[in-house]
Amino acid sequence: MLYVCALHATHYRAGEIYYETIGPQTIRLTIVTYSKVSDQSAAADRDSLLLNWGDGTQELVLRSNGPDLDFNGIPDGVIIGDDVKLNQYTAVHTYPGVATYVVSMLDQNRIDDIINIAGGAGGSVNIAFYVEDSIFYRDPNIFGSNSSPVLFNPPIDYANVQDTFLHNPNAYDADGDSLVFSLISPLQAPGLNVPAYVNPDQIIPGANNNFTIDPRTGELLWATPQQVGIYNIAILVEEYRNFDGVAVKMGTVIRDMQIIVVNEPNDPPQLASIADTCITAGDTLVLNLSATDPNSSDVVTISANGAPIIDFPDRTAFSEVPGNPALATFAWATVCSDISAGEYQLIFKAEDDYVSLSGTPIPLVDIESFLVKVVPPPPKGLLAATFGNDITLTWDAPYACETSDAFQYFTVYRRYGCGVGSFGCNADLISLGYEVVGTNITASSFTDIDVPSGHEYSYIVVAEFFNQQASPNAPSYNAVSSVPSDEACVVLPLVDPIITNVDVVSTDASSGEVFVRWRRPLADSTALDTLAEVGPYRFEIFGEAAFTPAPGTIRNTSSSALYAGLIDTFFTDNGLNTQSSPQSYRVDFYTRDSNKFSQSLPASSIYLSIGAQNEALNLTWQEDVPWNNTSYVIYRSLDNGVVFDSLTTVTTASYLDTGLINDSNYCYYVESYGAYTLAELANDTLINKSQRICGIPIDTIPPCPPALSVSNDCDLVGNDLGVFRFDNRLEWTQDNGCGEDVESFNIYVSEDGGSTYDLIGNTSDLFYTDFSLLSFARCYVVTSVDGFGNESLTGDTVCVENCPIYELPNTFTPNGDGQNDLYTPRMPYRFIESVEFRIYHSWGNLVFETTDPDINWDGSVLSGAEASEGVYLYEGKAYVRTTSGLQAIDLPLGAGNGGFIHLIRSQ
Repeated sequence: MLYVCALHATHYRAGEIYYETIGPQTIRLTIVTYSKVSDQSAAADRDSLLLNWGDGTQELVLRSNGPDLDFNGIPDGVIIGDDVKLNQYTAVHTYPGVATYVVSMLDQNRIDDIINIAGGAGGSVNIAFYVEDSIFYRDPNIFGSNSSPVLFNPPIDYANVQDTFLHNPNAYDADGDSLVFSLISPLQAPGLNVPAYVNPDQIIPGANNNFTIDPRTGELLWATPQQVGIYNIAILVEEYRNFDGVAVKMGTVIRDMQIIVVNEPNDPPQLASIADTCITAGDTLVLNLSATDPNSSDVVTISANGAPIIDFPDRTAFSEVPGNPALATFAWATVCSDISAGEYQLIFKAEDDYVSLSGTPIPLVDIESFLVKVVPPPPKGLLAATFGNDITLTWDAPYACETSDAFQYFTVYRRYGCGVGSFGCNADLISLGYEVVGTNITASSFTDIDVPSGHEYSYIVVAEFFNQQASPNAPSYNAVSSVPSDEACVVLPLVDPIITNVDVVSTDASSGEVFVRWRRPLADSTALDTLAEVGPYRFEIFGEAAFTPAPGTIRNTSSSALYAGLIDTFFTDNGLNTQSSPQSYRVDFYTRDSNKFSQSLPASSIYLSIGAQNEALNLTWQEDVPWNNTSYVIYRSLDNGVVFDSLTTVTTASYLDTGLINDSNYCYYVESYGAYTLAELANDTLINKSQRICGIPIDTIPPCPPALSVSNDCDLVGNDLGVFRFDNRLEWTQDNGCGEDVESFNIYVSEDGGSTYDLIGNTSDLFYTDFSLLSFARCYVVTSVDGFGNESLTGDTVCVENCPIYELPNTFTPNGDGQNDLYTPRMPYRFIESVEFRIYHSWGNLVFETTDPDINWDGSVLSGAEASEGVYLYEGKAYVRTTSGLQAIDLPLGAGNGGFIHLIRSQ
């Protein structure tokens, strides 16, 4: 049988490779192919395929599906349609280590007459069929194990000329990884596309011929096929795992797919659209479907496929009534184990029963790709209770999905005010004003400590799910949060004094003033019981020039024997530096003269800062207050702070004032408007001002870089013995379109043209001489600098190189007369750092070698004996210093290929 396979090749239509991890670095892999069975293809049927595991090993894998019709002990595959056989080949393999492997299958041949491969004139039958998967093996103790996605919809489909074609591979990843789909060329070998491949929409291209894939769902859309024929495409499926917000690629699958376009008097059915959704684990998803066909005689059948149907057959149900219209119902009873960070994809297909005049069934279809995300259920029974300034939350235990392997902990959120209502699957809690006040909570309770008085609060609880390996510091992945619980609303009684004003009334470095006001605790049984906590009563106000007093110094005190006498709840703090720092305050409340009953939360003044820009000033401000500021009015003065006018109102703590005049003075202050959310305080608008501050817009726009050129006299220096220092002359021109305010130029140099350049000069001229150099070889950049210190980007780098001089004579007379007794280059040579110089006898024996650029050959051979008169040959390289390092140049310079030396002793 193997011999027959070597002579004949299966005629392939489509295929792919899947794998699943079954042990440490061990996978079970299945090659899936779809082949032609008629004509000579039957004789070329493959009962085994050669699989390349990607680790240097190969394996002949036997077919594993279908009945054994020829009784040779190997299954024969399954016929699944008109001239289409499904073949599966399964094997198990253990990899030697954690690495990236490309597992692949290559075999001859594809079927004939694929019109978008090899020119379409019957050439496709001689093109190999190749598919592969990339396995990105990573440390399983950190990243977990991985299996490839599976594509449930077979890669053979029919399309009709001038009718929109839809196909979805119905991909599912059991690990919950995200999948990304793209179109690529089919392959004939690793990294080698099939020849002359064109996308299907390039066969009779035009505005009504577009072939695309949805990168999220993998759905193919061809609107519309223009020519009858067989087409092949390839889909690349990439899987990513989300580790703490970072997408890490886990593997890839390549599907080679075939589309058969016919021209039949038939129209595809139309399936009513379905909107994607999410569902809470424990609920049942119910979908009602319907489809019609414009050809009244066609009977439409609706079918369903997808991961829930395949993986959870005991919890899914599908029923359908064929007809025109056709009706169907799908139901899925979800459970906690269905929770996933990714989405499940269901493919509903409406298919007609069209049969061609030749009696061949050629059904047309319509597809609806439906995505559903199963999210954790909300925690139930959330209650809130107050204990002084602490708020204790409790909720039902056990949590509905507490036993799920992916459940980790609870997170508690809080916001000012109540009445948010119910939450859906994708609630954006941060945009709703919630902030995290507790996380990593494994119990069914949480206490929020020292919560500010004067507010109504909304609390919600969210259950957090993610996967994480046991290895220390392993990142979490595939995280998903539950639907938030119903909110629990709570009001803190006014047990504490609450600050309502920290208002800068005078700005100065030493005599600034701040108005401070607060409200006394509420006298009733829920807050201050004046029968139990008797007078005298006293307030102590602490302050500090910072955002949080710690605790600062006492700035003011007030007292009263009776609670009714506590009416002096404000004062003006003076002698302050309000110009260069904020001021913060805290109010402590005492009963029975010395019993500290409660204290306020700190509250600061608004501290305004200004950043200068070109024709603009950027205003930003900070504050630390226990109330909720909702808007800010910005005031500006054009006369150095004498008269201020309101400029605008904003809701964030920044504002860019544009359209200003550079070098002009502008002064500002900010006035905030806010309130506490407690009902009895909500109508008390709190207005507070920042300090006053002035700023001057300046030019921050850098000029354009100049255009640089560099010249020198390298070629003119020659053998001039008097020149041993060299100069490079730099000249540049400035772009007048953006350089009117240029005042000077910075000159930078690098010896090697690398990333580091040193500043060697600044000049207002348009030229510069880099003088007294030991080498011409240098790289330069020049920047422009304007009067405000703005420096341009660097322009083009200009490098100049040395012009080496190294002349080798061709006559040498080592006769002891003191003249020409050593063979050397003509002096001086220039810019030669070393040589590789070798002299040979005329018949090839090595006589002398050196790396000294002076050479200094005394006419002796390697043994020390005198070399005889005659002609000797030399060859070698001279090493010249350049801006890119040492450059080897063959000797002699300018010619290469070596030279000769005539050694003469008789003269």
